[in-house]
Amino acid sequence: MPDWESDLGRGGKGERVLMKAFNMTKSNDLRWDLNTRFNKKLELKTDFLAHKTGNFAIEQFSDKDKKSIGGIDRAVRDKVDIFAFLVWEERKAYFWKVKELKEAVDKAKVEFISETRNEKDGRVWVTTNYIIKRQELQGSCFKMQIIEPKYFK
Repeated sequence: MPDWESDLGRGGKGERVLMKAFNMTKSNDLRWDLNTRFNKKLELKTDFLAHKTGNFAIEQFSDKDKKSIGGIDRAVRDKVDIFAFLVWEERKAYFWKVKELKEAVDKAKVEFISETRNEKDGRVWVTTNYIIKRQELQGSCFKMQIIEPKYFK
């Protein structure tokens, strides 16, 4: 079963890497993760499996039963500017304009939809993700950069 606190901690590691590598700051607004030095709102997903699976997991619902949107749809709703994936093991960061990633996700072939059962403080919910081949989406990113190892320390 996923460990909510552990996943948050791993996401925080990714945020710290981007903050150091690209001179970003942590957002005080919970609707996005980071602010770029150009005052853009950035949502980051730190991925520890894409190097093995060849896929990106794009959250569909943060709570399936409540139909609470997540991922790219939430980023569109919240007027986030940039959506990024950090593929941890490869030290690769992919950056998309949110609306362009949304269009690419809508056009992409979804390999399958994963369901993850979550539990915290007695509450149980299911998160769903679109599983999409990386090559389906990486062509629409405006920047891909390999990050120097020193930022991962």
